[in-house]
Amino acid sequence: MQLYQDVRTRLVWLREMTTGYPAGTSTLMESHMGRLVIVMRQLIQTVVTLVVLPAVATTTLAGDIRQKPWAPEIVAAGPSNEPSIVRLPDGTLKIFWIVKGKHCASMSSHDDGMTWGKPVVEFSVPEHAYFTTRAMLDREGELHVCFLVGRGVGNRRPAVDLFYDIWHAKTTGQRTKWRQPKRIFAGYVGALRSLIQLRSGRLLLPFGKWLSTTDQKQTTGSNEVHILYSDDAGESWKEAPAALTAPVKPRGGQIGAVEPTALELSDGRIWMLIRTDTGRLYESFSRDGLVWTPAVASRFTSSESPARLLRLPDGRIVLFWNNCQELVPPPGHRYSAYSGRDVLHAAISDDEGRTWRGFREILRDPKRNETPPRRGDRGTAYPDAVATATGSIVVVTGQGDGRRVIVRFHPDWLCETSQSDDFSNGLDQWCVFQAVGPLEYVWRDRVPGPKLVSHPTKKGRRVLLVRRDTGRDGDGA
Repeated sequence: MQLYQDVRTRLVWLREMTTGYPAGTSTLMESHMGRLVIVMRQLIQTVVTLVVLPAVATTTLAGDIRQKPWAPEIVAAGPSNEPSIVRLPDGTLKIFWIVKGKHCASMSSHDDGMTWGKPVVEFSVPEHAYFTTRAMLDREGELHVCFLVGRGVGNRRPAVDLFYDIWHAKTTGQRTKWRQPKRIFAGYVGALRSLIQLRSGRLLLPFGKWLSTTDQKQTTGSNEVHILYSDDAGESWKEAPAALTAPVKPRGGQIGAVEPTALELSDGRIWMLIRTDTGRLYESFSRDGLVWTPAVASRFTSSESPARLLRLPDGRIVLFWNNCQELVPPPGHRYSAYSGRDVLHAAISDDEGRTWRGFREILRDPKRNETPPRRGDRGTAYPDAVATATGSIVVVTGQGDGRRVIVRFHPDWLCETSQSDDFSNGLDQWCVFQAVGPLEYVWRDRVPGPKLVSHPTKKGRRVLLVRRDTGRDGDGA
């Protein structure tokens, strides 16, 4: 984003959006001729820090090729945490999720994701089935759904006496009937983020395997990435020999390598991106899905959250992830993954992942500026996505009440190079909270930070007031 700075009479281009101002000033930001203007005024005796995150763009493209919605738009509420979405041969979109202990449900859209029908029951699941779901349509036109089922006794120690096994279900007769679900892996698996079919026909299901306390290493944490594969369309599954690890940091979550996403590249290699607590997604490559290169840090900054790779029909690749860092924890505390899940981003590549454009916000947590709940998952993380028949993208993502959403946008929106906000929709495009008070595990209170106020001299205009109060960090937006 580009802003203007107006100090009485001068206009100065600002390209870097992190700016420090001298003590004794505060900052007002206003709309002016389609641009944002910084107005400096003598208000308080303190240092002001302004951090601006990307806003939604309004560039008009030649020929007006836009579809509605062009920019990301929430079109419906999501049904559950960690659902999965597929597109059927006739263009119908279908979202699958687990109703705990009852059944796998789905809901469908016949208009490229703009409206959605009522939930229907797909098949019954074991009593302790968990909500994470991974669905896929294979080349023969059959659906596959993988999900987790809990199994545990005693003190419920992960991978000791508490387990979440992987189960698999598949349709027959061109999706007219579901086979009985069956267990394909016994162990502790926290989530499933990828189920793909290679050009060879092989099915790959990478996952993070929680290790028992005796198997964990201090340098690589509690999880390793393992891979299940099937060469007979899901009739039987085997575990590949690979065990991918990632380092952990002393004050991190010690989670290790977990929740991978995978995609087959045009040269036949399979590319995997892995959630870690290092501040980066880690990556690994394979020629067959069985033997993998050691995982190393990728170029992608990330909070402790999973990513999603999507191949578009035109060959481009889209990456969805939380391009954020966690808030710095107070001394003596570990950081919180949830503080880096307020915004979901996307980038696009037209050269098989060598270069990327976009890095844009496609979703801001609808409740990001409020005090978060003390329990339960929250934020914009855990995306799944599909390309529609008309070229749009539909993303289902988010965790927690009021945060689970379905978003639709056109991938070319990621290629725009300018953006603006005139505050006509208030602060919809901004994160303006302040994290305050003690950190309690992964919870910390939030209070309002910057706010919109009337312009002191220009009637009818509103400005963003950014300042620092005594005893609190400087405002950021």
